[in-house]
Amino acid sequence: MFTDAARSNGLRFDVVRQVLTAIFRGQLKEGDRLIVQRLAKEFNISATPAREALLELSSFGAVSLLPNKGAVVRSFGAKQIREVYGLRSLLEVEAVRLACGKLPVDELMLLQAHTQRLLESAEAPDSSNEAVQYDRKLHRLIAEHCGQSYLAYEIDRISHLVSIARGVVGDIPRLKVQALQEHRDLIAALLAEDREESMRLMALHIQSACEILINEVFALRKATSEETEGAYLNSIPPSDSSVM
Repeated sequence: MFTDAARSNGLRFDVVRQVLTAIFRGQLKEGDRLIVQRLAKEFNISATPAREALLELSSFGAVSLLPNKGAVVRSFGAKQIREVYGLRSLLEVEAVRLACGKLPVDELMLLQAHTQRLLESAEAPDSSNEAVQYDRKLHRLIAEHCGQSYLAYEIDRISHLVSIARGVVGDIPRLKVQALQEHRDLIAALLAEDREESMRLMALHIQSACEILINEVFALRKATSEETEGAYLNSIPPSDSSVM
C-alpha cells in the first residue's frame, strides 16, 4: 500500500515538473487545456497521479480546475512568481524566527565551511551542483528545527516549485554567487543567535533570488518563443467529455 502511494507521489511530481517547465518556457500558454486522460496517456500513467498533479498545479496557481473538464493554464508571469516567493518569504522567515537558537552548531559550522569553500571556487565547473545541494541543506535544516511540522511541510512543498523554476533556467552564475554570500551572512547571524538579523537576511535572500529568477525565466521564455511556436503535448485538443 505504502509503496504504491510513494510511486504515485513520484509520478505526480514528474507531471507537475514537466507541465511547470512548459509554462515557464512559454510552451504552455494562458487558456491552454490540460486533460486528465491526455496527460495520463502522454506520461504512460494512470489517471490518479495525473489528477493529483492538476490539483497540485492548482494549489500553486498555475492552472484553474474545471469541473469534469480537467484544467486550464492560468497566466503565470512575474506577478505570480513574486506571489510564490512572497509566500515562501513569509514561511521561511517565520521558520528562522522559531529555529534561531535551536539549530545544531556543528551542522551550521559545517555549512559555513562549505559555503566559504564554494565562494572561493565559484568558477569551478562542478560548484553549481554543490551550491544547490548546500542551499537545500541550509533551508531544510532551518525548517526541520522550527518545531512546526505543518510549516516545515509547506516550506518543502514550495521548495519543489522553486527548484523546478531554477532547473528550467539552468545555472545562473550571478544567482549562485549572490546566494552563497547571503548564506554566509545568514549562517553567521544564526550562529550568533541574532534572531532579528537572521530574519532580515532570510527575507533579503528570498527577495533577491526572486528578482534574478524572474529576469532569467522571461529571458528564456523569449528565446524559446523565437525558436519554436510548437505547442506542448501536441496542442492538447479541447474535449468537453473529459473527466477530471
